[in-house]
Amino acid sequence: MEEHTQSVRRLCWRSLLPFSVLSLFALFGSTVASAACPCSSTPGFDNFCTYPPSTANCPMTSRGGYCDPNGDASYTDGDWVRGYNEYYAACRTAPPPPPPPPPPTCRCANGTDYWGRAIDPSTTYCGFRVCGRDNQNYECRSTGWAAIGGSPCATLPPTCRCTNGTDYWGVAVDPNQTFCGFRVCGRDDQYYECRSTGWAAIGGSPCHTGGGLDCYGIGINANGPLGAPTPAELDQLGTRWVRTLVRDGKWHVVTNLANKINRSIHGSLRPQILVVFNQESFASECGPAGTAPPGTCTWNGYFQAYSREAERFLTTQGAAISAFEIWNEPDLSGLSYDRMAFLVIEASPRLRALTSKPILLSAPAGSNWQSYLQSLLNLLGGTARYDGISFHPYGTSIPGVDYVYAGRPTLETSILNAYNAQPNPKKPIWVTEFGVPLSEISLPVPAPPAANRNEIQALYLSRAYSLFGSLGPNVVAHGFWFAWSDNVHSLGGAPSAFGLVDANLRRRPSWEAFRRCAKLGACPATTAGLLPPTAPVATRCPCAFYDASIDNYCFYPPSGREAICPSLSTTLCPNIATAPNFTTGATSYRNACWTNCTSDDCGVQP
Repeated sequence: MEEHTQSVRRLCWRSLLPFSVLSLFALFGSTVASAACPCSSTPGFDNFCTYPPSTANCPMTSRGGYCDPNGDASYTDGDWVRGYNEYYAACRTAPPPPPPPPPPTCRCANGTDYWGRAIDPSTTYCGFRVCGRDNQNYECRSTGWAAIGGSPCATLPPTCRCTNGTDYWGVAVDPNQTFCGFRVCGRDDQYYECRSTGWAAIGGSPCHTGGGLDCYGIGINANGPLGAPTPAELDQLGTRWVRTLVRDGKWHVVTNLANKINRSIHGSLRPQILVVFNQESFASECGPAGTAPPGTCTWNGYFQAYSREAERFLTTQGAAISAFEIWNEPDLSGLSYDRMAFLVIEASPRLRALTSKPILLSAPAGSNWQSYLQSLLNLLGGTARYDGISFHPYGTSIPGVDYVYAGRPTLETSILNAYNAQPNPKKPIWVTEFGVPLSEISLPVPAPPAANRNEIQALYLSRAYSLFGSLGPNVVAHGFWFAWSDNVHSLGGAPSAFGLVDANLRRRPSWEAFRRCAKLGACPATTAGLLPPTAPVATRCPCAFYDASIDNYCFYPPSGREAICPSLSTTLCPNIATAPNFTTGATSYRNACWTNCTSDDCGVQP
């Protein structure tokens, strides 16, 4: 009906009818077109263009509609006369008064920028933008200031901007990221500070600690929502690697992740992607994904199916990744050491025929890991079938970090035991998961005044990366903190408190410790000056940034949903287990994540 009505309008406008006839048509002829848009009970409401942008069932308020032709959600270029006439035609019985004039010029009061400076209302206008105190953009509209996201937006403080800077590794420092007091570890291994006069050497040599530039990685979950940051957040954190499992039916997430990273982060600063391919990653004649091996097949049939599906993954998605991991924690997922060896013997040559990228051997992670690993390596008969060992040294202590796994083997000892279990030529250890949840930091009762679990977690991270650096890249190639968010490990369970950010996406001190290690080249020796948990990174319920199979808020998992997306439990998707409102969930998700978003924080569409 809408398409037919629009066609009639176009035909009428092209005719030579008198103006009075055209006026009557503009006034009354669009009732059918606007019938779905509701009439308001608000006194004085007289215009469809008074509804907020993208109001449900009101197409004129959508991007490209006549209220918002240029799609900027400001209505400054909207056809307010048409909105007035169509509203009266649909909603009023009495003859309407003359159409209102266009909306007045925007003036926004009580604005303050990121640095605390008041915004003069006389300088504002419709579309005027400023970076606010909470480090997100605000736009002046006819209704006042409107938050439009884009955090972080503060890149150029009012007095300091330092050019021609280079960090310890030779990477140019972006002048737009500098500010008064910004510090970097320079090529000569001493600190430099950005001041109003430019860079100033302030000593502190040697300032470089931690691993090399390529050492730093984090674990994410690119499948579904809540488990992965945006590329902008990855760039701000400074990570050089991300590690994610791929699930059957969602192989596309790695290509979507790579495409967004490539669009948002330039050159050598782009994080590389390590993919884990295990029993959750494929379905076959042996059974659905996740089936305990071998399902309905023999073990040989299962290993053949794994190898075939891994080949297909590399053929379709291999260009997006930088390393491939065979399985994950095999001793904890049903594979004995001999079966793991047979899997690697079957899969490795087939994968090497398709890629020159590193292929990792997943090491065991249970309490008997040393015996399992040694037996596995003996059956493999050398190191030619893999390029590195994926190792998870959980539960290990670090000298100088109190209250964390006291009396247990040290992180250094565990890494060296795994490395030295190999025959020559030895391959490097990839510490693809390490970390400590807050719940496993054992403070005494009563705890010392200075003891704080968040800060102890940050110190553990910092000391671990310093250890990786001292062992060198031939022993530890990369270290992946587990994980970016508590939600990575809480999809279907309780939040784990492993994350650099918590379930509400508030940054912990460990986030700042990681940033200083990876971005500035100087892991903090103490917790002094590290930030406490902050306001949420997200100012709204996050989208599924990389998973095109998500198009509905009601598909979000219960754990974590209530924390960062409280409306999902109360308004959009009540009674999620029995009677979710899938229609409302889908409409709300598509409006927020496909229409009213920027490229970085949008959800991907099928």
